[in-house]
Amino acid sequence: MFTIVQPNQYFDTKLDFCKVTGRKTMRALEREFMMSGISYYLKTREPSLIERMLYGRNRRLRPATIFCINAGSYDRAYEIASQMPRVKVIARRPADDFCPMDLARSKQKARQEQMANLYYDEDDDIAL
Repeated sequence: MFTIVQPNQYFDTKLDFCKVTGRKTMRALEREFMMSGISYYLKTREPSLIERMLYGRNRRLRPATIFCINAGSYDRAYEIASQMPRVKVIARRPADDFCPMDLARSKQKARQEQMANLYYDEDDDIAL
């Protein structure tokens, strides 16, 4: 059987786009994204234990909702989110050839080079 998917292709181009506090703002942003045809999903971040201990039952301490979008629709989503109150854009504009696998490969290569330099003494030319 023949497949068109190659091993070096990567399809997961999601971004943690913006952080929203407040139900009304979240619903309004959802509505705008749906009307613009931007696919998204939500991640909810509850306050940490330390935040709850420091602030107690403070009404200002609300769980934050993070909108995750596809990297291809960043420009349209930024236009919408920048006009709304209580929305903080946390993602930078991705490069045109954005690929998380390239980022992972470069991190792995840097780690390997760091480990090679760590165990090699240049003065004595002897591996420790």
